[in-house]
Amino acid sequence: MGTQAKTDLTKAELLAAMPHGADRQKVADICGLDPDQILDFSANIFAPGFTPAIEKSVNSAAAKIYPEPYADSLRQELAKKRKLRPEQILLGNGGADLIYRLAGFLRTCPNFPLRSEVLVLAPGFSEYAKALRAYGLGIKEYPLKADLDFRVDEEILAYLDQSTLAVWLCQPQNPTGQLLDSELLAKLRRACSENGIYLIQDECFLDFLSPAESEACSLSPGLKPQEFVLKSFTKLYGMPGLRLGWLEAGSVETLELLRAQTPTWQVSGPALAAGLAALLTPHEELEQWRSQIDEERAKLSRALTAFGASQITGKANFLFFRHKLEDLQVRLLQDTERPVLIRNCAGYAGLSAGYYRIAVLEPEENSLLIRALERLAKTRQSEPAQPETKAKFQIVGVNALERASVLVEEQKPVSTETRLRKLQESLRGQGPLSLMVLGCSSSVGKSVIAVGLCRLFARLGFRVMPFKSQNMAEYVEQADGRRFAVAQMQMAEAACQDYIPEMNPVLLCPKTERGSDVYLLGNYWQSPSAGQYYKIKHQLWSEVEKAYLELESRADIIIIEGAGSPAEINLQKDDFVNLGLARRLDLPCILVGDIDRGGVFAALYGTLALTGELGQEQIRAMLINKFRGDPKILAPGLVQFETLARKPLLGVMPRFPHLTLEREDTMSDDTSSYSREERETAYDLLADGLAEHLDLELLSKIILRQD
Repeated sequence: MGTQAKTDLTKAELLAAMPHGADRQKVADICGLDPDQILDFSANIFAPGFTPAIEKSVNSAAAKIYPEPYADSLRQELAKKRKLRPEQILLGNGGADLIYRLAGFLRTCPNFPLRSEVLVLAPGFSEYAKALRAYGLGIKEYPLKADLDFRVDEEILAYLDQSTLAVWLCQPQNPTGQLLDSELLAKLRRACSENGIYLIQDECFLDFLSPAESEACSLSPGLKPQEFVLKSFTKLYGMPGLRLGWLEAGSVETLELLRAQTPTWQVSGPALAAGLAALLTPHEELEQWRSQIDEERAKLSRALTAFGASQITGKANFLFFRHKLEDLQVRLLQDTERPVLIRNCAGYAGLSAGYYRIAVLEPEENSLLIRALERLAKTRQSEPAQPETKAKFQIVGVNALERASVLVEEQKPVSTETRLRKLQESLRGQGPLSLMVLGCSSSVGKSVIAVGLCRLFARLGFRVMPFKSQNMAEYVEQADGRRFAVAQMQMAEAACQDYIPEMNPVLLCPKTERGSDVYLLGNYWQSPSAGQYYKIKHQLWSEVEKAYLELESRADIIIIEGAGSPAEINLQKDDFVNLGLARRLDLPCILVGDIDRGGVFAALYGTLALTGELGQEQIRAMLINKFRGDPKILAPGLVQFETLARKPLLGVMPRFPHLTLEREDTMSDDTSSYSREERETAYDLLADGLAEHLDLELLSKIILRQD
């Protein structure tokens, strides 16, 4: 592949990764173009809809005073037009604003968290999934099949189950432009109603259809109590910059809940005036628009067929198609007369390179696109024939159940060696880096995980330093009276480092049930009672920070172990061993739970809840430890738990019945003692286990703070 071809492929990947069309400035930056020269077919906006009457209504006077708090005048007019009660309509700052408000409502509705998943179509508008994830809701994708031209079939009914909180549709579907059959829509409405499932339908494109076809595909005006319709002035009236949309609900009570969560003045004065003017557009003018769009869509469809496109579908004001040119978007942007921007659909879930969408614009602009296609066709005739290849890149969403299955299965889709090499490459030269291991309680295995991580990164060639700011643990006493914690000495061994006192600056050695000898950097400091210690422990923070900075100057990666549980709310004041330390030093954390003792989901979820906002900020992922049994049984629970906790799962570690490591906890009943050779065997066993069972790509992102 030549240099130019490589450059174009990179452009194609960058353009495909863009979540939306209409970002001409970003496209221009990628391709080195003047944004004002780009002819934009990537956004489905009907420019003639912004009529002189609408333009005249948008004046500066409306921007100089506060608008109506809830746009009641527009709400009244919409109610008349839509044959609804005003109390069933909520105005918003465009469709995207209302998408997020709907997601927020679902997160707080009575059915959550017993039901936590929303069924969406794939491919589909990415903003739905983005909003749902932002509010911690699970996403279940119904895959539209290419061999059915991406139509929804009755199989969708089988996707409804006890976990389904809502179904989110779009009519016509974006990006394919296909309509859901009216009979199937009726069955789906009935199934949702009978099973207490919310049904949301985005009808922003439905006004481009004839009134009869639109009525057959709409949920309004006969909305059921658990149904919503999303509408917008953006597409038909060509006013995306004014941001104006509305939501219709079958239940007045439900809409009042949504309205209570909505700030006042969501609709600006100019947008309100434009909306009222738009509703006055004569019926005859709307029919002329629809007729023009139908004619132009047919003309573009014929041109695409002549160009070699296939699977051409689409209602409304856009067309969806497939072409064997995977860099078609880039080639049209390189047109010799004028750069033409079409929508690359490779970024949609379930679609690969070669799928595109174009808007139906005005006749003159459509003719420019057709001529650009004709020029490209002639250029291709002079190019040497290229063998057919599979898609060079594909941007797809991650199915949560598949991801959970990977984490609990023994076999990985990519070899462990390859995954480790990628981890090594991603972290090389990025230090000093850090990772903190927290646990839901004592004895969940955070020391074991920390030891394994020390050996894992040491084997990858990194300089690893272990750290635990405060420990109450078994210790080794030196001839000079200094005391060092056994756990951190083992971590140093695993990291292939000589132990230094800075690895555990504060060591507590209990002498009574209410008092301990406190050692600072191995040397005796004081013997306060428990009550006295918590009054004076803040004095130790400077020593803890100094010790950490010393390790940081020597390390590529520091593995930090917490103590006990970060959810011990009585100890959170002046904490410098768990999340208090993580906050002060900005340490990314993982949270370990012990499944062997039972209740691991409750322990992890409860810990996150009790640590509040600080836990949500610093804890990046969770790890389940000591698993045994059939992994397939665990997988569905992992999916639901990730949704509820709003945190990803880093991995599921197996239970190792007998590890040849010295006891760490002073309360442990284990009195075993192991040789260095036996401990080395345990270090390698743990490192192998972590390499096999952790999501190493996620681990890299956590350490690099890219999650």
